[in-house]
Amino acid sequence: MRDFVRSKHPQPVLCELNAIVREAIELMEARIEDHCVIVNVVLGEDLPPILADRFLLEQVVVNLLENAVDAMRPLAQARRRLTVSTGRQPAGVITVSISDNGEGIPAAMDKHLYTPFRSTKPQGLGLGLSICRSVVEAHGGRLWHEPNPGGGTIFHFTIAAEDE
Repeated sequence: MRDFVRSKHPQPVLCELNAIVREAIELMEARIEDHCVIVNVVLGEDLPPILADRFLLEQVVVNLLENAVDAMRPLAQARRRLTVSTGRQPAGVITVSISDNGEGIPAAMDKHLYTPFRSTKPQGLGLGLSICRSVVEAHGGRLWHEPNPGGGTIFHFTIAAEDE
């Protein structure tokens, strides 16, 4: 699958990253509601357009949202919180952040999280984050994660703004 993503050249079009994020959240709406997750969306204002493959970036956001929802399964329903934010950074870079308050990444898995066929999920294939990283890098961006100070994990990715 990774070779498939690498061989598929992104079909870039001028688009709005906030619109991609909103569409991904809409696609996940039923699953988010089924798992009783409270979502806080904080989208940066007046973000410049990006040149990107909308479909591929939407799939990155959907995958990160799915992982966040899955990470919060062990929590009591009233405690499940997900934050999705976008913002502009210096040098024309836009950042997307997806934060959950789940159990976090096990220390033994942390360094291997983006390695194909390594998964924290019992039925996971271990391809999602590897493919996400390839897609983001194909767009000239970067994907990484860090512990959420309130518990859980925050995933971030960047993409260059088109106006810079």
